[in-house]
Amino acid sequence: MTKAELYQKACMLPLLPGVYIIRDKSDTIIYIGKAKRLRIRVSQYFREGVPHDNKVSQMIAHAYAFDVIVCQSEFEALVLEASQIKATPPGTTSCSRTTRATAM
Repeated sequence: MTKAELYQKACMLPLLPGVYIIRDKSDTIIYIGKAKRLRIRVSQYFREGVPHDNKVSQMIAHAYAFDVIVCQSEFEALVLEASQIKATPPGTTSCSRTTRATAM
């Protein structure tokens, strides 16, 4: 998918808490994150003209698709994000594994 297509898909997400998983063209997970409002958080990655640091820019350049899991609360999203990161085999996440896993 193109960045514009990803942005359109993100704009259709609910304003609910949840976990999002960004994948590259080979279906490898490149980022796992949580959001208080999925639509706002995920669309920020793909909106034109939004400045990002180098790490995020590289992730976006490789992003091809994303999946979301809607949760009932922010706490549920936090717990689910941690379990998703732990369940992902080491080396499959190129951007988030070291920074997100140690924060938990």
